[in-house]
Amino acid sequence: MTDLKSFEKLSNLYVARYMRPAWEENVGFEKDPWLSLRLFLKMYAFERQGRSPDYAFVAVDAIDENRSAPLEPASSRTVWRSFTSRLRKKLNHANNPLCPQGTTYFRFYKKAKRKSNVKKISVIQLAGELDRPLVVWARDRLQGGSVSDAYAQIRRINGVSDKIASFFLRDVASRFQLAPAQDRYLLQPIDVWIRFVVHKVCQDGQLKDDQCAKWIVEKSGKPECLNQGIWYFCANIAHSSQYLVLRALQERKFFNELVTEHLTGLRRAAGSADAYESQA
Repeated sequence: MTDLKSFEKLSNLYVARYMRPAWEENVGFEKDPWLSLRLFLKMYAFERQGRSPDYAFVAVDAIDENRSAPLEPASSRTVWRSFTSRLRKKLNHANNPLCPQGTTYFRFYKKAKRKSNVKKISVIQLAGELDRPLVVWARDRLQGGSVSDAYAQIRRINGVSDKIASFFLRDVASRFQLAPAQDRYLLQPIDVWIRFVVHKVCQDGQLKDDQCAKWIVEKSGKPECLNQGIWYFCANIAHSSQYLVLRALQERKFFNELVTEHLTGLRRAAGSADAYESQA
């Protein structure tokens, strides 16, 4: 059986390939509230199943267009106009983190067109209420032991699910090497792969997502690393194959073979990248 520490070690690959590029692209996020927002929108806000792959990129452009102005709650309308002018359709008002509270939209229910309005606040409205950049605010909440408060505030954002809130806060904790003593399970986003692995390892397919999150915290000394590593292994190394994941869980040798094959591929890709850049 493959031990959990093997998954924890893979968090370094997640950080290097996914997290670090997005955070370094927005260098200055600790001082500039717009850059904190840009980071949140680029990597976290739209990570929900079925969302358009355009959303995050259009949101980034909308932020860049408005960064010269002060950030305040009223900025939500200006940024929303920038967003909608680029996308024009498929706005998904009901789940869009940029859509201002109170925005009216129409949707079809049982083939009937119904008028509705956005109940929750936009991320711009939340960020405009804060006295510091969003990422810094989240870091300070985690450092101060107010994990549940940070989680609840992020959940106020339109379209932000439990998973997205935990996803963002997990990476904030990872970036600043924080280990909250309370409510650490709220830093564990549970997606289909985390759920699958936890159910198989603990041999209980009935565990709910909050129970899976608590199990990760209970069983690991580095729960955020374990969470990142499990996702990375399943999505990248095991090619999103339940068969390969299950076999790797049961056979440590096979797990190591898959990891070695993956690392070899990364090295070859790095060499090809160098060769590409060296060409005239």
